[in-house]
Amino acid sequence: DLKAKCVGAGVMGSTVDQAFQLGEFEESIADPKTPLVMLLTMTDATFVGIVASLFDVFGTVKEGEDDPSLRAGSFLETFITLTEKDPSMTADRLNELKEQLPKAEGEDAKDEDVTITFADIMKTEAFQAILEASE
Repeated sequence: DLKAKCVGAGVMGSTVDQAFQLGEFEESIADPKTPLVMLLTMTDATFVGIVASLFDVFGTVKEGEDDPSLRAGSFLETFITLTEKDPSMTADRLNELKEQLPKAEGEDAKDEDVTITFADIMKTEAFQAILEASE
């Protein structure tokens, strides 16, 4: 349930209700990513915290692991949604980030299917440059 995910990420239930009224979104929309990502911007004062929340909300914790993970492709989709209106975010920065994410192994493997964690993102020089540019 979308509202439960938002509340679990720290967005007040009443804020979710108002966002859906103002944005004329329906609870049953096929892809709630955009309104949910926008609501996440209200949960933390820092960009790093908001990006970490992308993993908390959209990721899953695999058995035997502590941190949520996402497919690289899913992370990039949500990250682009988060940063699309940010003038400091350039196509070059996004491409650098994509290039520095862990790569798939094997002949038929696809890079967008590789599972990554927030720690993987923090390790990249590209994300560190994005953080510096956003300050």
